[in-house]
Amino acid sequence: MADRLLEDREAARRALALGVPIAQRLTDVWRDCEADALPALAAAVGHRYDLLPIARIGAALAPGGGGVSAGTDEPVARGDGAAEPGRGGLPEGGRAGAAESGAGRAPAKVAGADWLEPFLGSAEPGTRVAATLAAVRLRLPGAAERVLALMDALPGYEDPVFGTRIATATVVRAAVEAGGDAAGQVAARVAAAPRAEWTGVLCAYPGLAAGCADALVALLPASAGALGAAGPAAGGRAARALRARAERGDLAAALALARVTGDAAPAVAILRARLGADPSADDLDAAGALGAAGAALVPLIEPSSGASASVRPSVRLWAVEAAEALWRITGRTDGIAPVVAEALGRAREFHEPQVRQVRTLLAMGVLPAAARPAVERLAHSERRVVTHLFPDGEPHIDNEARALARRLLARTGAETGAGTGVRSGVAATAAPGA
Repeated sequence: MADRLLEDREAARRALALGVPIAQRLTDVWRDCEADALPALAAAVGHRYDLLPIARIGAALAPGGGGVSAGTDEPVARGDGAAEPGRGGLPEGGRAGAAESGAGRAPAKVAGADWLEPFLGSAEPGTRVAATLAAVRLRLPGAAERVLALMDALPGYEDPVFGTRIATATVVRAAVEAGGDAAGQVAARVAAAPRAEWTGVLCAYPGLAAGCADALVALLPASAGALGAAGPAAGGRAARALRARAERGDLAAALALARVTGDAAPAVAILRARLGADPSADDLDAAGALGAAGAALVPLIEPSSGASASVRPSVRLWAVEAAEALWRITGRTDGIAPVVAEALGRAREFHEPQVRQVRTLLAMGVLPAAARPAVERLAHSERRVVTHLFPDGEPHIDNEARALARRLLARTGAETGAGTGVRSGVAATAAPGA
């Protein structure tokens, strides 16, 4: 019966309101149903793991757990420093993590979050951490204070069963991703007393990273990204420590050294040895991160980008990763954007690699015809398009994919409007010449 109900979004909403237990599945199948699902999910919490689906949908709701957020098309910096790839290797803005409202029905305001208080005050550490994560994702009043208290009381907590899904470090990162005053407060606390598992949030705060550079040196290798974000302001001690590690083959340290001193030679040397016949995705990504300083690596990467016509999906994905690296190094889109676009256009299932491809096309500012149907489907489908298998407390990746796709259509002048009404997941047909 649940499967039949979920074939129609409005029928599923009505059934949920009548008590049919399909709240999580509703948000897995359909977009813009988070506000409908939250009361049922809140009422069903009986274990710390039950708080993770609430944390997942929280980012798509208005602050405080209200209706679906109108969202933003502006990028939102991630607390771990990840961002869409940009020319020159350095990020050009963070990931677009906010959800956008769907056309049509305006979700009703949901009740307050008093139901969360018993879990926030739980004596069981894992429940308290998971509840704080939910409070942060829902952007509840007082969430920042909860995070700061958690950083004092349980600084190194990681759940023995669910690992980093329920961990203080995850809550710290989520608070920075949420933005606003809370992000600055939490980042400042990290800088005041950094821990290895927290240092990633300082990638979005280079000034704070520079101010605690000596403490970050003591936390290498975990802190390499934060030191790199600080750039030359990290200082001589950081440069010497990074160089020593780079000379021993530490690629992360070598990449950070390039940002701190401008000397990319150690990173190029490490990657030259790795970019052979079968380069890894991480090595290709590292090469791209060097930007123009990685020009010597182009002859090693170009053969990989030529495999885009392979019948094997894994080889095509490898070719796309090589093409992305070439673009970040050279700034050229000719011969590179088509590789990314064709891979996206051929996709039958959508996961993180396809979202990255949209992110890359957006950073390039181009939308080749081969990718347009897929991008329109991502932008306008009422159903979920990108798969996010487990309620791990992270915002649903489909929300980011939709925001990126809509920005790409708008930036390239290819927007056809949200009224295309894509319900079944089949891409809307573009008007000739659009």
